[in-house]
Amino acid sequence: MEYITSQSFKTVFIKGIYFIFVCFMQPVVTGCGAFLGASTSITNNLASPGAYPNNTRCIWLIEAPTEHRVQITITFKGENTNSQCPDYIEVRDGSVLSTLLLSTCSSTTSLIKLSTARWLWLFFKSDYNGANSGLTASYSAVYAGASINNISSPVAKCRSHEFDCSNKECISMSYKCDDYNDCGCTSGCDEDDCNGLDMTLGVMYAIGSCVALIVFVAICMGVYLFERKFHWAHIKKLESSAKLQNGRGK
Repeated sequence: MEYITSQSFKTVFIKGIYFIFVCFMQPVVTGCGAFLGASTSITNNLASPGAYPNNTRCIWLIEAPTEHRVQITITFKGENTNSQCPDYIEVRDGSVLSTLLLSTCSSTTSLIKLSTARWLWLFFKSDYNGANSGLTASYSAVYAGASINNISSPVAKCRSHEFDCSNKECISMSYKCDDYNDCGCTSGCDEDDCNGLDMTLGVMYAIGSCVALIVFVAICMGVYLFERKFHWAHIKKLESSAKLQNGRGK
């Protein structure tokens, strides 16, 4: 009969813990803003870009299944300077227009917030000066049953003149490619595919020369056509005068 040694038991225990971790934990979703689904069986994680750049603006919308709320646990490295909040977070109960659940620029650790309905809106903003470790959070769906707030979905269909952001925000088409992250996300958002032409100095000189040449040719053609028209009109006038004089002479 074989006995389980302490070493083999330790190996089995470690593998079991690893199996549980793989099954019940999801990898951290990093990046700025997204539309995310909260699950009842696993805890998901999100994080703002590590050492986030200046003027970061990120919006996440988290959706839970029917009859469930969103529970989020937030850790945030804030910046509170002279009663000002250059870097801060907001948590709202569904959308930017919904009830404010949290607004802070103070550092927080494992702060728990619970939505009253199926959606939770998370906003992160930094200023132009300095960068910290930012925001990390874990979220999951919590059963609420009949006590859930049956508000209408904040996920609206964007109008024809609006841009449909991947995080379910709607912004004016005029904000597309204006060098500012209006959507609050970095994938499928308003500043994607905005590279355009590589306008180096040589390219600008070439374009300027072509435009100047086209304008010059157009002016020359205009002057030529005007003089030609004036010349023929003058000839016809002389011919008419000559015919008139010849008629009188007869």
